[in-house]
Amino acid sequence: MRRLSLLPSRRITSEPAVRSLYARAALGWQAGIERIGYTEAYNNLARHALEAAPLDQAAQVLDAGAGTGALSTAFARNTPFHCSYDLLDLSPEMLAQATTAVSANTRQITGAIGTATLPHQSYDRVLCGHVIEHCADAQAALNWLFDHLKPGGQAIFAISKPHWCTALLRWKYGNAAFTPAVVDQMLTIAGFTNITILPHPSGPPSRLSCGYLATRAF
Repeated sequence: MRRLSLLPSRRITSEPAVRSLYARAALGWQAGIERIGYTEAYNNLARHALEAAPLDQAAQVLDAGAGTGALSTAFARNTPFHCSYDLLDLSPEMLAQATTAVSANTRQITGAIGTATLPHQSYDRVLCGHVIEHCADAQAALNWLFDHLKPGGQAIFAISKPHWCTALLRWKYGNAAFTPAVVDQMLTIAGFTNITILPHPSGPPSRLSCGYLATRAF
């Protein structure tokens, strides 16, 4: 048991290391997250997000740390509008696997939260699934995401949380984990308001992570 308690201390935060890790995982990534239930978890999160802040027209969406585009795909499935999506990820291999179901109007951008050159305050929605956990400074990452959201815009997060049964997974991918109380505090510091904590309802996602909604006030 002592060995398991030490496993999560293995942090991987450098951009080259994270890029290499996810490049190796890219080919089977989408199938893996579908197998453990994240398709439905993300769909549930997207439904709640759009109920809380309905769109009345097509939006400009940033998926920061998009991976295979799973969170963007869930968002696209739950809105009738043909939004524009910028998929930002360190790994071109992950982006190469991004599903074409996201949108016909999708741009893939290789880069990282905090360093990618993107227009400030230009996105109606910012999506970020399981990414800030790899950032050397999670608070700075949230600040950066806030800065790229339009006033009145909504942010949708899925963030890893501590749980004894996820210790080996966190050891493998080298990510941190944050309790909902800590995430709430960090989002508040970044400037977000209307913060809603949305636990995933069932299956492995309910143990691995938690969903969050937040807005940038006008």
